[in-house]
Amino acid sequence: MLVPERHYLFELKKKKRLAKILRTDLENFKNIETSYKVFPFDRSVNSKKRRLHNTDYKYKALLRRINNLLHKVNFPDYIYAGVPNRDFLDNAYAHHHRPYIQSVDIKNFFPSTIDSYVYGFFHNKFKTSPDIAKILTLLTTYQSNKNSTVRHIPQGFPTSTLLSFLAYFDLFNGIYKICQRKNIHFTLFVDDMTFSSYYKIPKSFINHINSLVKKYGLSIHPDKIQRFHRYQPKLITGVIVDPFTQSFKTPNKLQKKIYDNVVSLHNFSVTTFDDYIRWKKLVLKLNGQINSIKRIEPERQTPYISKVLKDSKENFLTHSVKGASYQLLSKEFKSYIQI
Repeated sequence: MLVPERHYLFELKKKKRLAKILRTDLENFKNIETSYKVFPFDRSVNSKKRRLHNTDYKYKALLRRINNLLHKVNFPDYIYAGVPNRDFLDNAYAHHHRPYIQSVDIKNFFPSTIDSYVYGFFHNKFKTSPDIAKILTLLTTYQSNKNSTVRHIPQGFPTSTLLSFLAYFDLFNGIYKICQRKNIHFTLFVDDMTFSSYYKIPKSFINHINSLVKKYGLSIHPDKIQRFHRYQPKLITGVIVDPFTQSFKTPNKLQKKIYDNVVSLHNFSVTTFDDYIRWKKLVLKLNGQINSIKRIEPERQTPYISKVLKDSKENFLTHSVKGASYQLLSKEFKSYIQI
């Protein structure tokens, strides 16, 4: 059973009980868009603008509580994003010993995940009353186009990764059952579907998957269909799999990003508070990228990058920014990211 009968939200009927579970005031449910603020912003990712969504601190805390409740759902073994103790590397490991691999991405997955599917999940799977399902849907979706009544799952909400799967559970579980019948191993990492087999997978297989996806108002990205054969290096959720040794390698794309960020950090100077914010974000990004390399290649050393990071931090600690101490800026930065 996907949703345990003992779950806090299972068959929930009363708004007062929901408010208590989410630790919020019942009055906040009367006008959710007034009670909880969303701040959309654009970020360039791989030369493309992507719309992200931040929230105020109160709203983010509430969404994290909902996400913790979603974690108590019985997720199937083929899910590798948003669930505890699984990540992109585990997803790659699930396929690395099979010689034939195909992967596809769902195009504009979050913006295409409309509120009717989210509502259907809460009402039909959790069996909540219609008003409870509506409240939970309003809390976890966003109306980008004010001229339209359609809402969607926003990228940046703590709930979005798990909810994007749960909203389309019937679709993905249907794909999983088809793969079982065809002896094809299937995993899902957000919008990235990977299929692997000990035998050659026919090209018609992806066309069949795409026809199923279209029935749910979604589509496979035509430029992100990948087919790998026995002796080809295989790219699986950001990890290169060596076809001969089955060992993992870091993609050149990630190494180029790290190189560019190291150059930026090496030449960075902090003279204003805005500079500090950009510097802090750059350090956090570079730390995350180094951690990714160490996950992929545990034995790999990065002494030069570590030295640049250390020198940058030490250099910043020895200088004040417009007379403000580092400790003061740290507090200001903490309040800044909660806006």
